[in-house]
Amino acid sequence: MKPNYLDIVQQVKRELVASGFDVDKDEESRAEITFRVADRIYRRWNPDVGLLYKSPPHNNVRERAVDILCWRDGIIVDILGKGDEGPNTPLWMENAVPVDPNAWRQPFPYADTEPLPTPAPIPDLPPIVVPDKPVPVPPFPAPTPLPAPAPEPVVPSGLHAALSAIGAWAGSQLVSLVLSWWTKRQVSPPSVGTTGTAIPRPTLPSRKPPI
Repeated sequence: MKPNYLDIVQQVKRELVASGFDVDKDEESRAEITFRVADRIYRRWNPDVGLLYKSPPHNNVRERAVDILCWRDGIIVDILGKGDEGPNTPLWMENAVPVDPNAWRQPFPYADTEPLPTPAPIPDLPPIVVPDKPVPVPPFPAPTPLPAPAPEPVVPSGLHAALSAIGAWAGSQLVSLVLSWWTKRQVSPPSVGTTGTAIPRPTLPSRKPPI
């Protein structure tokens, strides 16, 4: 009995379906699964596995059986058939009757049998935003700002001139009065004992001689 590679058959079919390939379209689509399975097993695990030669009028694609793997000793295995997945459900049915070993053919090579997985794209990182430094809040309420000083009153130019004239006149009158008073005082000085003079000394009592 030959090794069972049913998992490889299932994997290859999943890959084709995932790529958008219609495996149930026709015989060529069906053979695509068989050809890829044979190539993968031949190159990676078992070089005795190949394809079965078939010529017209037998059912074939590129002169190969569309759903059969063949060993070098003539043992053949059906790998596709009707089942839960439709007409091309993966299976593993080894035929007890071998065929002519000369019917063995090396699988068609597939460069994309084991494609390297495409690395996941690196998502664009959002721009780094440095948050503003928080303004420290004092534990006490902020002082109330002082009100703006009241503007100084503006004296009208006419009033300012009038006040200046009045001040000059009052000053001249005061000077005239002081000069007049001083002149009169010099001419006629006040009498003794009057206001503004020196206080006169009191008369001292005469002293009587002792008897």
